[in-house]
Amino acid sequence: MKRISYARGKGKLRHNNREMISPNVDKARIKDNIELKRQSLADAYEEIFGDAVAEYNAKQRRSDRKISDYFEKMFGVRADTMRADTVIKNDNKQQSFYEYVVGVGTMHDTGYASSPEAAKVAVECLREYMAGFGERNPQFHVFNAVIHQDEATPHLHYDMIPYADGMKKGMTRQQGINKALEQMGYGTGKQAIANFTQSERKVFREICEAHGIEIAEETKGRGQTYSCEEYRQTAYKNRAEITEQEAVKSKNQAEIETQNQIIADKKTEAENMVDAFTPAPTKVEKTLFGKEKIIEKSKEEIELEKQMTAAKMVLSERDAVEKDKQTIAQKQYQIRQDKQQLMQAQATLQRQQKALSEEREKLKYVAKSQARYEAEKLLSERGYVRKGNPAQQRLMQAQMQAQAVKERNKNNDFDLER
Repeated sequence: MKRISYARGKGKLRHNNREMISPNVDKARIKDNIELKRQSLADAYEEIFGDAVAEYNAKQRRSDRKISDYFEKMFGVRADTMRADTVIKNDNKQQSFYEYVVGVGTMHDTGYASSPEAAKVAVECLREYMAGFGERNPQFHVFNAVIHQDEATPHLHYDMIPYADGMKKGMTRQQGINKALEQMGYGTGKQAIANFTQSERKVFREICEAHGIEIAEETKGRGQTYSCEEYRQTAYKNRAEITEQEAVKSKNQAEIETQNQIIADKKTEAENMVDAFTPAPTKVEKTLFGKEKIIEKSKEEIELEKQMTAAKMVLSERDAVEKDKQTIAQKQYQIRQDKQQLMQAQATLQRQQKALSEEREKLKYVAKSQARYEAEKLLSERGYVRKGNPAQQRLMQAQMQAQAVKERNKNNDFDLER
């Protein structure tokens, strides 16, 4: 079974269009690459935002407030310069364009060298996937899309510019991926990107399966997200594990404190024994004639005997002390391990709680959007026409189109161009 690859690309137009050739490219097969869309970045920005810029400028009384080049205003350079061939980020964390790389399989099961027939099927899947992308995502303008067949496996690079309509401040249409995702019904925040990629992975998976490719099940974090109930269950499980680890930590800490107290008691006992021992003040020595003679010991000799006695006591207790030290070291190591696991579990729990909150907000937004969509649909069926400015009407139409596409995707009865 094969896996789907759907990842953010670096965004290098010269590489995608083979104006710059990297070492892993087979020059003899460059002619086999398939250009699905090739529009200059400057022309794409003019097509998307030209009317909005003209409308904005017409309302300005002061010439210094007029926008002469929207791309240059956003990113500080002109769109027709070489610098603009690579993604540019501005201070608002907006990107000049966004790139995704799509593929299926590996060089071992879908490579041109190992499985040329499987590679051809993958190319057809990529063609079909890109053909329906604009209908599914009307506010992602794809200006460059190419299928590379001159590397190990076939894969698609598509570059797009997100835009949002109905903006109240500034131009009525502006560049921005967060608002575009929200208006297309993917939600808000970081979860919106995850919802978009998950939805597109699902579409590509169904296309591949329709062409006879067996796709492995997605794993958590790879094209799948947890449901609210799964987040709750995981959170409860993690809380129980943290409570258990804290209990083990407390038990180990108590054992260490007990061992430290035993060592302190033994040390005190040894010191008392040394103080209680008083060597004899005299000693017996033999003279040259073999007679015994009692003489007094010097202070140095008495002190030396005390020290030797203490040393013997210490040596006798050394093995027990060393064993206790090893036990303490093991307990301390275990506590450190438990503490590290506890911190990791707490961090995981915090991430999951944050994701749960984002999922809850997404569900609220989806419910609100669904209600608004149903109301607009009902009014439209009964012949009522809602008056509003053209930008708002375009926004509502885009939302209704996106919702209709999502309903078809959900029921698995939508058709893609082949």
